[in-house]
Amino acid sequence: MATVVFTVGCEDTKKKEQEQVDKAVQTIDSVQNTIEASAESLKNVADDVHEAVKELDSI
Repeated sequence: MATVVFTVGCEDTKKKEQEQVDKAVQTIDSVQNTIEASAESLKNVADDVHEAVKELDSI
């Protein structure tokens, strides 16, 4: 009887650990997507600034 309880407890723990790992992976993916979007926005701003400087230089 104790073996059955221990086995079920271990399986339950493994399931909970896997759920935590899955949530962590989702969080990491979300953070990565946010960073990539921010990097793209910064690149666009840098390109706009570069173009504005070019225009000012040509005046």
